[in-house]
Amino acid sequence: MTIRIIVQFRVSAENFIRFENFVAAATEIAQRKEAGRTLGFDFFTADDDPLSFVFEEVFADAAALRTHIENLGPLQLVAREVFVVERMICIGDIPAPILTQFKQIGIAHAYTRKLAPVAEPPTQS
Repeated sequence: MTIRIIVQFRVSAENFIRFENFVAAATEIAQRKEAGRTLGFDFFTADDDPLSFVFEEVFADAAALRTHIENLGPLQLVAREVFVVERMICIGDIPAPILTQFKQIGIAHAYTRKLAPVAEPPTQS
């Protein structure tokens, strides 16, 4: 099962250059070392606030997520210094130790159980 991680965060103006350097380094790692395992690694800027971002990562499975975390190594510390996490959503079968680590970083909400397809939408009364 794929894993998605969506993080909404802010970067201060004084940390913006460090943020750009982090994005370049992390993207290079994902592309070079994790091709085919890290399926998406995208940053988006808010239309009305150039210091507000959403980051979306997509991993093939839990093993790919573990590898990504290991590959980032010390860059994770830079992220903690540069980002102010506002919301973090984790979707998929994320191993408990990793989810615990994410909750220590920021506000993490986990959605781990995939519902079976529904033939008809529920009715409202």
